[in-house]
Amino acid sequence: MPAEALVFIAAALISGATFARLRGRRRVDERQQIIAALRATPRLAATSAAGTNVVAIGIVRPVAPEVDGPFSGRPCVAYRARAYRGSIENHKQYWEQSAAVPFALECEDATRVLIESAHAVFAFPALPLPPDAPERCVEFALAQGITTKDLRRITYEELIVLEGMRVAVGGRLARDGDVTKVVGDKSPIIIGVPF
Repeated sequence: MPAEALVFIAAALISGATFARLRGRRRVDERQQIIAALRATPRLAATSAAGTNVVAIGIVRPVAPEVDGPFSGRPCVAYRARAYRGSIENHKQYWEQSAAVPFALECEDATRVLIESAHAVFAFPALPLPPDAPERCVEFALAQGITTKDLRRITYEELIVLEGMRVAVGGRLARDGDVTKVVGDKSPIIIGVPF
């Protein structure tokens, strides 16, 4: 898959705050396409040219104040939170909120790569929510306009990128003097499980 397809797939998957009528199977297919795009993108190397799409793999280290996952309350560098009407696999409607702050990846070759993007597409499974999450989940749902009557039919999912996680990040390579960056200036970065 050409590098341009990585940008196209990522841009096609990101939207504003509300999505409607996605089916579970489509969601699985989209995740598989994202993972395939990550794997088809060249790994970051010293010879990688600025402006090309690359994948950097390393350990997450915050470089800016972290944000809190809306459901878990855990500090993280990026998250996507969704509330589904129905089950996650067969939902009729969902609401989404996401955020990302700059962070660094410590790569195996001791390279430090700065990751910058306001938007991210995630290609890994959600972490279990902590026991104190239901109160924050209800607050999120009510803020989205979900009625108290419908709360019992809502399912919640939060994808978060925590300090210390080993991840693969795909985006456009930028070099600023001695600083190597993977950025998502016009399209989102892709964060996935390392391969």
